[in-house]
This record gives sequence, structure tokens and C-alpha cells, in this order.
Amino acid sequence: MERGIIMSSSSAWYESWSPDGSVYNCSSLTFDVGSMTDPNAQDIRVAAALPEPAYLMRETFYDEQGVCASDAKARPSKVYWGGVWISVLARICLTINARCKIYEAIDHNDTSNYGDSTALRDVMQDKAEIALTPLLITRSRFGSGNYSILASLKNKSYALILNKKYLTLDSSGTERIVVGSFTPDSWLGIVACVLVMFTTLCLSQKLRELYYNKHFTWKETISDVFQGILVGDFPDEICVIRDTLPSTATLTILSLIFSLIIVNYMNAIIPYQLAVSAMLVPPFSTLPNFLSNPDFVAYGNKAVRESMLDSKDEVLRQFATRMNAINNSQNYYEFMTRNSSSKEVYLAHKEGEILLANYSCDFVEAVPNVLSLTIAPLWFKRDSDIYYKFAPRFERLLSEKLVDSDLGYYRESSYDVLRRANKSKNLCIAKPLPGNPDLGNRGLNLVDLTLPFVGIMLVNIVACVALLLEILVYRFSHRRIRPMTDQSNLDSLHRP
Repeated sequence: MERGIIMSSSSAWYESWSPDGSVYNCSSLTFDVGSMTDPNAQDIRVAAALPEPAYLMRETFYDEQGVCASDAKARPSKVYWGGVWISVLARICLTINARCKIYEAIDHNDTSNYGDSTALRDVMQDKAEIALTPLLITRSRFGSGNYSILASLKNKSYALILNKKYLTLDSSGTERIVVGSFTPDSWLGIVACVLVMFTTLCLSQKLRELYYNKHFTWKETISDVFQGILVGDFPDEICVIRDTLPSTATLTILSLIFSLIIVNYMNAIIPYQLAVSAMLVPPFSTLPNFLSNPDFVAYGNKAVRESMLDSKDEVLRQFATRMNAINNSQNYYEFMTRNSSSKEVYLAHKEGEILLANYSCDFVEAVPNVLSLTIAPLWFKRDSDIYYKFAPRFERLLSEKLVDSDLGYYRESSYDVLRRANKSKNLCIAKPLPGNPDLGNRGLNLVDLTLPFVGIMLVNIVACVALLLEILVYRFSHRRIRPMTDQSNLDSLHRP
């Protein structure tokens, strides 16, 4: 069947998201899929519950044509089903020559003994042969020994989300950005260059003192290096550029070039890192961070809490003891968007975040990928005949990747709901705050600084060689330079 453009009418929704050949049955008030033309086809009642985007979709429409009403004015509603698991159910029912009759399992506040599920309750009470509901495989459900299940290959991934009003300004400071501008090996290279230049300058300055028969302490020599070798003067002396040693002049010029290179690199990368750094951050980014923050109250699904309590991860167990459980009978996403005086965070799975976007666009993921849990979309009474008919065909569909191919298509239905509500999926669906991209997170490493570093080190080597030659000349030369206090030297400076 060729899929139609999504519109608000029941026919358009049916054409887009319901399986081929499926019909709404006015007599049984069920949505029938599978073998629809064979009068000998077996009827199988399917209790469906807990719709979630893409996987299990449900829409209620008025009977616009009055087909199902004895009185056209009554206009009863019709419930249509679609999604990945409905498509899987329709394929299997067709191959076993069965007419699967889907109805919504209604909550009668009597699900506590049936794994917190109205669909499982109907299976155990023989109202249905199959429960079609994407439930977690928990100890209280599967461990009861009441059910045979067909599990999905795709787990549910959960994240801790919170309202944007609880985000705080990033106070990590400029020092983090400055230090992060270069990688540790680059900083080591910079420090090595500075040490080589500084040590050689000190030695060159000391040699310069010997040339002019001046005697300074090392403290005074080092201080003079910091003051500027090229034009630095001795006390009561006249010292001009031409009296500076070649090694000193080389290293002085090199130090200026080196400083300009480093400053220019920082001027290039720091503004970019400031531009891409997140201005708002959540008050915690990991579960241990959350556990150390007593200001927030956590909520999550009852079955998720049970799974975390049974986990081998100590942090998950601690979080579960602190988390308040919400039953399936309560609309979790309405609960999340209610007005509350306390600071609250919520554990939600990816499909749930899409549902939440229908209620509010004010949530973000504070801690993504908290845990991943296995679900089973199809539940049967233990060792039932229908289970053994379904099991091999279900496994075959999973192995053929038909579920994966269907998922991308049906996920568009959720996005279409947001579009019709004038909402953007990129802005409304909760997701982690954008961090720095790879370029912004990466400081300059030695590879980036290869050219300037190589040039600087070569000039350093030349200066060191010049200094050695100057030392040799001084050591083996019988001629010594007279001090600048000599009156003849002072007079020579003023000659025209």
C-alpha cells in the first residue's frame, strides 16, 4: 500500500501508519489485523496498552461516516493502531492464518498483582491471548512464572532529565579555557623552550658581566634578564645595543618572537572556545554528582526502579532507593510538567522524551545514558499454543531487520505530531546540552605547533652554539674588554 500524506482525518492516519488490510471492526469494537478474508481464520484477542512513539501508536477518531453507529448522531469513536509492533503482529497473524483483534486494555485499578500492567491482567484473566505492550522484563513480571515472552533486540535507553529553569551558568572560569588552549605535551614543549632560552640568556648575561669586569650575584643577573637584555643597563654604566653579545641579542629577539607566536595562537583559539562553550550547564552531570546533591527529588517508573534495585551496580541501587516510583496508571509526562515547588528530575527513555515534547519543550538531558534495559513487546500465558506459533516467526522478523527498517518510518509520525503543533523536534525533544565540538574541545598539540617549535628550537641551538663560542673566545683570549667606567671609553661615545 502506498503511504499517504499525514493529515488529521482517520483515513489519512490509517493510510499512513496502520498495516495493510487492517480494519476497525464495529461489531467487536476492535482493530483487526492479519488474515481478514478467510472465514476460517482463528480469532486472537490482543490487549494493547502503554502506546509509545514509533513502536506502538494509537489514535482515536470520531466515526465520521456513522458506519459503526445504529444512530448516526451517536458518532462513536474508533481506535486505530499502528507502529512497529502492530506491523510485526500483522505479519505474524497473516502467516498463521489468524485474525488478531486489538483492543485497549482499560485501567480498573486492579493491576498490582499483574506486574503493573492492564494488558498482562487481561491475559491472566483470559480476556486476551496476547498482551501487546512494551514492558520491561522485571522480576515481578517474568520472574512470576506466569508468562512466556518475546523480547525485543532493542533495549530501552534511559536518561535523567530536568527542567531548563534549573540550569546554572558555567562557572568553570577563563583559566580552564586558557589552560585547555594547549595540550599537556604542548605546554611541556613551551616550558622547555622558555627554560632553554632563560638559562642561555642568564649564562650569556653572566659572560657579558665578565667581559666588562662587573661582578653581580646570580639574583641580580636573573633580575636583569627579566628587565630586558637588549637594552638593560648596569648600575652607573652606559650600555648600548652594540655592546650586547651575539647570543644575547639572538635569544632576546627569539624570546620576543616566541611570545608573539604564543599570544597569537591564544588569540586565535580562546575566542573560539568561548564561543562554543556552553553557557548553561546542569547542576550535575553524573549519577554520583546527583547523589551528592540533596536539593533534587527524583522520579521514575515503578518497573525501572525495580530493575535498578536488582542491578549489580551500586550507584544504580543507591539512585533507585532515592527515586520515587510512578505507576503505569498515572500519566508520567503530565506529572512531569505539573507545577511543583520542589526541584525535581525524572528518569525517562528516548521514546518517552518524544511524548514529553507534546506537553512541554522545557526539558533537557542532565545525565544521558543512565542505563539500558531489555523490553518484551509480546506477552503470552506461559507455554500457550499461540506463543509457540509466534516465537519462530517473531525471531525471523527480527533477524531480517524488518523492525529496524520500520522504525525509521514510524518515527516520523511523532515528528509529524510536533510539526502540526508548530513545535520543532530539535528544540522540543529533550537532549543533552550542546558541548564543545571536537575542535573546540581539543587544545593545540605539538603537531599543530611543529613549524614554530622547530624554528624556535633551531634558533635556540644557534644561540647556544654562539654562547659556547663566546665562552671559548673569552677563556682563551688574552685581550679583555675594559670596564665601561673607563673615562676614555666614555669620551669615545661622545666623539662626532
